Amino acid sequence: MSAMDAASPGREFHAVLTQVEPDLFRADYLAVTNPEAPAEGQALPDSHIGTSAEDVRIWVEQMARSMGYDRVVWEPARSGPYGGT
Repeated sequence: MSAMDAASPGREFHAVLTQVEPDLFRADYLAVTNPEAPAEGQALPDSHIGTSAEDVRIWVEQMARSMGYDRVVWEPARSGPYGGT
């Protein structure tokens, strides 16, 4: 568990981590163009891919922190053609 997984008040960045195939992981999230603006129309789907789940988590958490978020909330993987393990 990383420091950003700990419960804390403040702004949360939501992401989903899935295993795409053996040794390939993807984090999906909404990239907010302006974190201080209202959410409507400000978010675009984005993702980060890597060969290690931990490396993908670290990258997303560092990116979120650099954007001013207090922590990352890792949502459960979705089922369907582009989600799940």
